[in-house]
Amino acid sequence: MKYKAIKLVKRPDIHITPDLFETVTLETPELEAGQVLLKQTHMSLDPAMKGWMMEDRNSYIPPVELGEVMRSSGIAEVVESKNDDYSAGDRLVGMIGWTEYAVSTGAGLQKLPPGAKHRSPSATGRSVMTAALRISEAMSRRPKRRKRA
Repeated sequence: MKYKAIKLVKRPDIHITPDLFETVTLETPELEAGQVLLKQTHMSLDPAMKGWMMEDRNSYIPPVELGEVMRSSGIAEVVESKNDDYSAGDRLVGMIGWTEYAVSTGAGLQKLPPGAKHRSPSATGRSVMTAALRISEAMSRRPKRRKRA
């Protein structure tokens, strides 16, 4: 089966532009023992992605290498499984990339509970959590107001 993926082919200067990426058509490989074939249903676009495109090797996460599928979190459904921990129809969330299909061992992915209504990998992910933590920290440092009588 053929599918599309988007690879990073050039590093950004200031702005993210279409010429940084290349859309490729790939063939799904045969699964090996311990692997699953995922069909991505939701893909996240997060501010951190610009940092992942840069050459910075001292970041909290290595940069996306040129020629690799662009990194992103996503929600995917297991289409085929040769991994005892996952069955066809399971929904997983984690780093999937800018791709329609992906092969994984399941490392770094989490199962979504049956019936979960997650519509966005970001809504339960890093951006929202980071913002919530920073707001909480800022609020705890604010001086308390005194009530006037």
